[in-house]
Amino acid sequence: MGRPGEGYDWPSSNHGITVDYKGNVWIGGNGRGAQPAALAHDESKMGAAGSVHDSMVLKFTQEGKF
Repeated sequence: MGRPGEGYDWPSSNHGITVDYKGNVWIGGNGRGAQPAALAHDESKMGAAGSVHDSMVLKFTQEGKF
């Protein structure tokens, strides 16, 4: 995991996965990752999260299209 896909990066650590009523598959990142990004301007809002990379939600069709 954590590898780039076609048009997206896969999260290094998944938070959850769900399927909606239309059959779309939603995958959420945990907010941590191997490739840290810059922290928010006000780091106090980040708490103890540390470096953040995979704060994301990905949506796919049933066929796997991003």
